[in-house]
Amino acid sequence: MNVSSLYEAFMHFLPRTLLIGHLAWLLSFGVAVAETGNVQPTEYTLPVRIVAEPEEAQDAVRDRERSLELQEKDLAQQTSVASSTEEIVSWTMVQVVLTTLSLVGLFYTLYLTRRATKAAENGVRIAMEIGVKQVEGHLSTEGARLWASSEDGTSFAPEFRFKLQNTGQSPIHAGQVQAELLVLEGDDVTVRYPLEAVPYLRNFSILAAGGQDFTCKSSDVSLREHIEGFERQRKRVRVELAVDFRTIFGDVYQLEETYDGYGFCPNVTPEWEGTFAYDLGRVTTTYTLKVKKRHLAAL
Repeated sequence: MNVSSLYEAFMHFLPRTLLIGHLAWLLSFGVAVAETGNVQPTEYTLPVRIVAEPEEAQDAVRDRERSLELQEKDLAQQTSVASSTEEIVSWTMVQVVLTTLSLVGLFYTLYLTRRATKAAENGVRIAMEIGVKQVEGHLSTEGARLWASSEDGTSFAPEFRFKLQNTGQSPIHAGQVQAELLVLEGDDVTVRYPLEAVPYLRNFSILAAGGQDFTCKSSDVSLREHIEGFERQRKRVRVELAVDFRTIFGDVYQLEETYDGYGFCPNVTPEWEGTFAYDLGRVTTTYTLKVKKRHLAAL
């Protein structure tokens, strides 16, 4: 390559090189200017005293007085509200006390009313009981005696005879009779004989103020072996009687009586040889209400 070729190449690239350098300088200058613009300058200030004008001072004093007056009014209102609240609480307490006393009085009134109702119910019940007692049937016995007869002189079957009398003001029905004969030697029971009512008297009824004769006997029993003891008073008899019956009110009663023999009467019936009787005396009587129905519609 000769010198002339080099010179031509240099002259060809020189303008482009100068242009590129100029552009690079401009870019670096713009960046420097931008960074310089972001830096804030340091400010130096001196203390300044602001002196208010007389009118502004007066306005400030009036504003302060007005504020104090408003605060005093607000405080007065709050105090009034507090006092009113205290009065409301006091009156509320008084109302609570009065309400409590009213409730106590109401409950006491209800208690007295309940007692009065119970007393009235008891009075009605007692009156009804008295009415029932006055109206219902009531049985009693009379003419109790023990008999023994023998057509062949050996059997001597016992027969307990008595009369039931209805002393009440209404009929009784569904009557049942049970009896038992005891032979005692001293105070010891030596033998017991059950006695049965005759068939047509096993479920009986008796009208008010009416009566019915009863016979309870046992054909399978013989008192022959005890006659000598009866005659010499070493032995005696006792009869236990129980009568169940129902009143028109549905109540079921039981009449229980005990009879002791006190007088042996041989040959009490002359036409029947060997017949004897034993007089009986009532020892105890018990009247028991077994079933209480009280169907008061019968009153």
